Amino acid sequence: MKISISLTLILLIAGCINNPEEIIENSASWLIKINNNYCAFDRGNNTMLFPIDSVSINGFSGIVEYSEKHYDNIYLNDIMVGNGENFNFDNINVDDTIRVMFKIDTRNVVYSLIFTTLPTVLIFTEEDIVDEPKIYSEFIINDILDGKIYDIHAGIEIRGGPSSQNSPKKSYDLELWENRNGLDTRKEELFGLRNDADWHLDAMYFDETKSKNILGMKIWEAFSRSKHLMDEEEALLAQRGELVEVFLNNNYLGIYSFNEQIDRKQLRLKKSDGLLYKSEDWTEETTFQGISIDPENSLNWSGYELKYPEDLNALNWEPLYEFIHLVAYAADDIFKDSINTLIDIENVIDYFIFINLIQANDNTGKNMYICRYDENYPLFFIPWDLDRTLGWYDNNILTNRLFTRLYELDVNNYRSIVKGRWNEINQNNLHQNIMDYFEENINKIILSNAGNRDNVKWNLLTNYFDMIEGLDIWVDESILFFNNYISTNY
Repeated sequence: MKISISLTLILLIAGCINNPEEIIENSASWLIKINNNYCAFDRGNNTMLFPIDSVSINGFSGIVEYSEKHYDNIYLNDIMVGNGENFNFDNINVDDTIRVMFKIDTRNVVYSLIFTTLPTVLIFTEEDIVDEPKIYSEFIINDILDGKIYDIHAGIEIRGGPSSQNSPKKSYDLELWENRNGLDTRKEELFGLRNDADWHLDAMYFDETKSKNILGMKIWEAFSRSKHLMDEEEALLAQRGELVEVFLNNNYLGIYSFNEQIDRKQLRLKKSDGLLYKSEDWTEETTFQGISIDPENSLNWSGYELKYPEDLNALNWEPLYEFIHLVAYAADDIFKDSINTLIDIENVIDYFIFINLIQANDNTGKNMYICRYDENYPLFFIPWDLDRTLGWYDNNILTNRLFTRLYELDVNNYRSIVKGRWNEINQNNLHQNIMDYFEENINKIILSNAGNRDNVKWNLLTNYFDMIEGLDIWVDESILFFNNYISTNY
């Protein structure tokens, strides 16, 4: 009899500590706020993540808010906190853990409240996210960089090529909406970036450092040129982004980069006659070696996608077709006489230096934007998708038929101009600037403890201190390698 009573008591006690998966639902209404910022639930690890704007805060107190429809009581470190009550957390830092107990319908659920110095993005969906079309979602963003909180309707879909889409950690394309139906978009200036409705959440699954794409973009933006910048001072030739921690339906997804898009608006291309092509595959056309098929009234042609304008008119392909045809087939004298009218040579030189500096193997043909500002302006290049760079490949000289012909024919003293431009770039503390950019991102990951959480989520063993040391050595070797090549051949 005693054994039976004891077993009954154990079962009753165990029943009070329910599996949070069964209690806390996939809804934003279950979220708890502290000083208006939302705590994010990770039901997989029974944790709540709260963003703070400093590694440590002395004398922190916060108004705690929660839905009395869902919670009977909440206890923080065994102290009951009423809805709307100010709680004194005292001194906190990102290494602290606070015990949180919820009473829900007489049941007790225990979580650990932990802290991060990264912004957090909480996504709620009622359907599975797919490649196309965008499905409805609710986005809650704790933008601690600007001190703003957003609760936004958005359309969301999976983005990226086959390797990205098949990875366990997905990247997403977002469009902010005014309401659930998505008929009207909504612009917001998130994380101090541009004011827009279209955004990317980059999973960076193949990049252990969680930094290379935005680092590469910062390097490119630092020295890249385009003729139309004289007309459009606010034009950006690169993508910017901010590290965040992401949750989907109360489950932790890890570190992401919340990025601007590279599009007509970012580049400030003219609405009337601006053009934006995106190369997405290895073809004769994307490496400028030949033309296997003529373009038709389509948004796609031989490895390219027409991003702007979205107009099914074969005439939109003519500038790109003419450029590729010249590079692939023109006699030497015609190539030398005509290439400057079709392409921005200063931009081409910067692009050649850039892809070799960071060893962007995928960006000699695939993973490029080719752009035109306006009618009678030359085409220019923009890189994209730079995750597999900066140490992913061994140092090698990267080229394509365009760069090869410019070099071999020494068009308008191309060689000496390339050498002069490289010397100019290399003299401006290039190594240190690259490492400063890199360490800025890595330190955000280290100080927030986000790296540890991401490692646990995706079964990684990334040591971010080792990442800094390793890249420092690689950058030094890359600069020396390319400098020796230029000195010898140009």
